[in-house]
Amino acid sequence: YAFGEREVVESKLSNGIPVYIVKNTNNQIDSICIGVKGGTSFYTKETSGIENVVFNMMLTGSASYSKADKQNLIYATNSRFRGASIRQGSVLSLVCIEDYIKEALPYLLDGFVNPTFDKKEYETIINEYQYEIQNVLNDPGSMALYYAKQVLYNGHPYEVTSGVTSESISNITLDAVKSYHSHLMNSKRIFVVAVNL
Repeated sequence: YAFGEREVVESKLSNGIPVYIVKNTNNQIDSICIGVKGGTSFYTKETSGIENVVFNMMLTGSASYSKADKQNLIYATNSRFRGASIRQGSVLSLVCIEDYIKEALPYLLDGFVNPTFDKKEYETIINEYQYEIQNVLNDPGSMALYYAKQVLYNGHPYEVTSGVTSESISNITLDAVKSYHSHLMNSKRIFVVAVNL
């Protein structure tokens, strides 16, 4: 409501992927999000959080751009890249000053399509998840909620979570992550949202 109604223009790429374009004249910040619909409906309780891991791996380097290349771009242009997963799907995003969008966009696209899946980066990400899980299980309140959800959602579609769990982390191997990425490359599930272009 604060910004009033926005006009959304829908377009399509040659492969049928929908692109939603929103004009924003309030500032000079551009944002592009690549979304993948489906989320937890495409994996099992035993691999809860695998999509989250894949989208984090997309940020760690690609076929054309190393992690160091991306870090240099981030420092030079104050750009921001993020990956996130929720129950309904996942998104890889770029936010930057409009002057740098043409320079930063290839990093986003190549990270989405051609992540390198570096073993060291994978291990770092998995260690971070293990640390987060341990923090949850070390706090009595968080641990009670964690196990209450497992009991409450047992046998229900919500038993599959978008976050990595203590039960699923050992199943999210690097090979499983690579394989799952190939399943994401489905133009019927992918969409793009661009703001201020």
